[in-house]
Amino acid sequence: MKRTIRVLCLFLCFVLLLSGCSKDPSAGNSEAASSDEANAIDSGQEQEVSSSDSGESSSKAESLEDILARAPEEYDLALTVKINPQFILYLLSYEVIAYEALNEEAVVIEPRCVLTDRLLKDVLNDIIRFSYEEGFLQDGGDVSVTIVRAYTNEEEARELIEEAESAIRAIAASLGITVNAVIEIESSVAFTPSEESSSAQEEGSAQGSDSSQQGDSSEQTESSEQTAAENSEYSENYAGESSNEEESRSEERDPYEWCPVCGGTGYCDRCHGLGTVYCDECGGTGYVTCSKCWGLGYAGYESYGPKVCDQCGGYGIVIHENCAGTGEKNCPGCYGLGTCSVCHGSGYNPND
Repeated sequence: MKRTIRVLCLFLCFVLLLSGCSKDPSAGNSEAASSDEANAIDSGQEQEVSSSDSGESSSKAESLEDILARAPEEYDLALTVKINPQFILYLLSYEVIAYEALNEEAVVIEPRCVLTDRLLKDVLNDIIRFSYEEGFLQDGGDVSVTIVRAYTNEEEARELIEEAESAIRAIAASLGITVNAVIEIESSVAFTPSEESSSAQEEGSAQGSDSSQQGDSSEQTESSEQTAAENSEYSENYAGESSNEEESRSEERDPYEWCPVCGGTGYCDRCHGLGTVYCDECGGTGYVTCSKCWGLGYAGYESYGPKVCDQCGGYGIVIHENCAGTGEKNCPGCYGLGTCSVCHGSGYNPND
């Protein structure tokens, strides 16, 4: 019996050895090769995805000329406003007539801002205020305003950006922060000649032609020129004195003289001068659930089935009475007037 058991054990060991030797030794290599090929394919796909992503990102980056190609047909100045949100604004007669959001941060605050048909200082007020509320502008941060294209003279452009700089500081003071106002003009900007310089050139040419023709009346010309010079000197002195007085008054003006609520804009800080706000009762849709059928569309039953609700006509919703279906309601801060309730639209601190 013991011998039989031993013979069976030896036979089983022999069978196991034969089965192990019969396996293909190249199977492991083929599996390894297939895994290497799969890794190579995955890496190739990753490289293709990364290259496509880089291509998309490079295509998204637009040059300034491409952006200006979408500008309105008529405007005086094009300027960029960069905080972290970046906008390009187009102005005509000191008023913003069009704009474009240049990055994702600008798209975030764009719905909260009113950026067209307003003066530049009011537009800057919205951009700076909501950039600060969204965390894009910190205390001590930069607010950059750069003129990139001009179809007006340099004097008017500089006057406008000086007003923008003072508006930036006033808005920052109303928010209780300090900002670094960076006001620039691109070196490539070409301004149009001012009316005074062109008229002076025309007068100079006209005087040259008149002097060649008027040889006999030189004495009268000299006396008239002397009188004109005296008048111009008097007007310059008077203008200089008045401008000095205005500068001294502006220097004496307290920066905290602006209204602390609206920041000197005169607009209501809740509706931004629109007079209406989002109706939270109807969710801005202008409709609410029918109070008679509670949105079911039927109220009660008849002999043949449910009875259609006579209040909503079976729709389950009715026009919201408070907003008359507009989705907006009068601003509770200004009672629909659109002006600041503290300074009553003046923009100045009523406590001063």
